Amino acid sequence: MARNRELEAIIKIAGSIDPSLQKSLQSAKKEFGGLKLGMAAIGTAAVAATAAVVKLGVDAVKSAAAFEQQMANVATLLDGTKEQVSNRIGELGDDVLAVSNKTGVATDELTDGLYQIISAVGDSEDAITQMELAAKAAKAGGAETTDAINLLTAVTKGYNDTSGEAFQKASDLAFETVKLGQTSFPELASSIGKVIPLASALGVEQEELFGSFAALCKR
Repeated sequence: MARNRELEAIIKIAGSIDPSLQKSLQSAKKEFGGLKLGMAAIGTAAVAATAAVVKLGVDAVKSAAAFEQQMANVATLLDGTKEQVSNRIGELGDDVLAVSNKTGVATDELTDGLYQIISAVGDSEDAITQMELAAKAAKAGGAETTDAINLLTAVTKGYNDTSGEAFQKASDLAFETVKLGQTSFPELASSIGKVIPLASALGVEQEELFGSFAALCKR
């Protein structure tokens, strides 16, 4: 019975690591006579479980290396001494991982977004907030984070306010426009980006501008 319990544990653990293993391990269990299992069956299951652990470890190493490279790309945009840049990248990296865990958005998409934001409006205390807002807006609007960033940076830069609060306002207005106007973030970014400088110069409020686009897109 001890051996049977050991095999059951292996199947459970391996299945948690890689659900696809459940089927193969259950098949091995059946093949070796159900509950009357010998060490051969336990060995077969153990090998499969070990292979899953190894694969998980290799994938984790690859993901870590990719993330490090992505953050290294972001680092090229930062000013300061080598130590200052290293410290800042460490902070940003931790924040990107936290946002990924919170939103479910992949880190490669977030680091691309962070690169775009810093490239467009510079690094600031609001950089992660801006990135997170864009990621959430994109997810809600069925778009890529980069699409949302193109839109939000165009609006906030055009109205000369790129703070986190400005990003939040533009994000809220853009989402309502996409929802009511039957358009998309890429389409809206392309269209609204062309008129923002003039609208801002003429004193047209963002609410008026987005409202007009929502009405026009319905037709």
